[in-house]
Amino acid sequence: MTTTWIAKNGISQCCIQRFIALPSIKHAKRSVMIFVVGLSTIKLISCFGGLIIYTRYHQCDPVKSGSVSKVDQILPYFVMDVAGHIPGLPGLFIAGIFSAALSSMSSSLNTIAGTIYEDFIRHHYPNATEKRASDVMKLLVIILGIIMLSLVFAVERMGQVFRLNFVVTGIFVGTQLGLFTIGILSRSANTKGVICGAVAALSVVGSIIIGAQSLPKQPPLPVRIDGCDPPLNVTLSVNDQNNYLNEVPLIFQLSFMYYSLLGVIILFIIALPVSWATGGCEPFDERLLTPFLRSKAWNEKNSKEQIVNVYEM
Repeated sequence: MTTTWIAKNGISQCCIQRFIALPSIKHAKRSVMIFVVGLSTIKLISCFGGLIIYTRYHQCDPVKSGSVSKVDQILPYFVMDVAGHIPGLPGLFIAGIFSAALSSMSSSLNTIAGTIYEDFIRHHYPNATEKRASDVMKLLVIILGIIMLSLVFAVERMGQVFRLNFVVTGIFVGTQLGLFTIGILSRSANTKGVICGAVAALSVVGSIIIGAQSLPKQPPLPVRIDGCDPPLNVTLSVNDQNNYLNEVPLIFQLSFMYYSLLGVIILFIIALPVSWATGGCEPFDERLLTPFLRSKAWNEKNSKEQIVNVYEM
């Protein structure tokens, strides 16, 4: 989980575009601090909200009792159950959910459209005006938005959204974070080693995800319905965790929260030995390394003011 969040908030295009749009490193650091405080607050509120929901339904599981059909529906069900009698509050909750979703969606669409234009379209039309570029990216946003909205009908049939998000991103996020991390921490990693490590990480993590999705899913933890009012006449099957552990190979029992971490580890394990065996890395600009790994000679040659000016360009 930690690895995934570092990748999403530290090296993703959506966040980096915001940081480099600021006028200086000082402003970027201040923005990061505000972002960390805000994100931590939201996560704490989410965790406490989950504990409150558990306290409310620990004796009457909404899924087993038939109140909701999917685990993803428990939060809105809780809001309607607790605050549905308060005029306007459920609507305010829905407005907040949609606002947060549209905010993330709009930034992602703008990022993808900008990346597509810069990498695949701009070099074909070097003399295009800023207005033409803006019009093309707006059209890309519309097309991508239609595609994303169309995928909603497929996503709702693919299980829990939370799990699905980490499963899909786990294939690439770990490899992407490993590429950036080895680039700023290693002096010997070269192109051959990094490519081999990336291919190995994608292959292994992808195989694990495909295997885990094709095999029986891990049974959920036992839940209670004896506290429902009125009492329910439902026969619950006992989930046999031992049968699952015996039937499914150990590698496919790995939690989806560790997919990204596994990708980083595999990339390092493969990339570094291959780099050493193929001659290491050629001389490079030490600004690409994290500050504490830069050589003493380089630090003496480049003053702090020069480094700051380079980053502010």
